[in-house]
Amino acid sequence: MTATADLVIHGAQLVNERDAVSASLAVRDGKVAAIGPADMMPEAAETVDASGLHMLPGIVDPHVHFRDPGMTHKEDWASGSRAAAAGGVTTVFEMPNTSPPTASGEALRDKAALAAGKSIIDFGLYGLLAEN
Repeated sequence: MTATADLVIHGAQLVNERDAVSASLAVRDGKVAAIGPADMMPEAAETVDASGLHMLPGIVDPHVHFRDPGMTHKEDWASGSRAAAAGGVTTVFEMPNTSPPTASGEALRDKAALAAGKSIIDFGLYGLLAEN
């Protein structure tokens, strides 16, 4: 491999849906670029020895209530996404019960823009289907 990485983590037990394997992992531009034996990893700006540790993929939480917009005294995209990240969650799907509710294309676009400006993790948005 000739390309360089931003980060290479060596020696961890990488956990997937079937088992755990000893391997190294390279990250480039915030994305996994390679997984494999240490001698197959690219040069990196930073390396971490994770011997004796387990590395797990990010968790997806499909049901969060960040209450932004309209009820940010409870939580908002900034505080909710930071709390999620601290717990290993890398993606959330946010429910539509905000004020205004996410019940129109315009409200969905507005919430997406709001989340994009505050969230530190990936996200998806649910829309509300209702009868008029």
